[in-house]
Amino acid sequence: EVQEARQNFETARKIFLASGAQGYAADALAGLARCALAAHDLEAARQHGAELWDYLQRHGTQGMEFPLRAYLTCVETFSALNEQDQARQAIETGHHELMTRSHKISRGEWERSFLFNIPEHHALIDLWEQIAR
Repeated sequence: EVQEARQNFETARKIFLASGAQGYAADALAGLARCALAAHDLEAARQHGAELWDYLQRHGTQGMEFPLRAYLTCVETFSALNEQDQARQAIETGHHELMTRSHKISRGEWERSFLFNIPEHHALIDLWEQIAR
């Protein structure tokens, strides 16, 4: 159902852009990149991934619902395109964002849950540990 998901993400992105919800539009863009990867459409993945990465570099994650998933999407996109330097940058930046957010959690067990019980967060930690070696 990748095609249907792609259409829904395109529609959502248009609506979010028209209403000025840039962060949510970036979330939809991440969804488009994941759809392109699932469909093995590397050219569309390249386009959406580059646009998402540019958004994150210029605007950060303000207003996004799934900011850490967006970083992971960039990693997945750049890795699929064999753009290892870009993938590494996305891992490092996403990990930094994750740690910044986790350090705002006052209770240790909640922070650990935030880091390790959310699959996207745990994946970013695993990827960061792989490149940190």
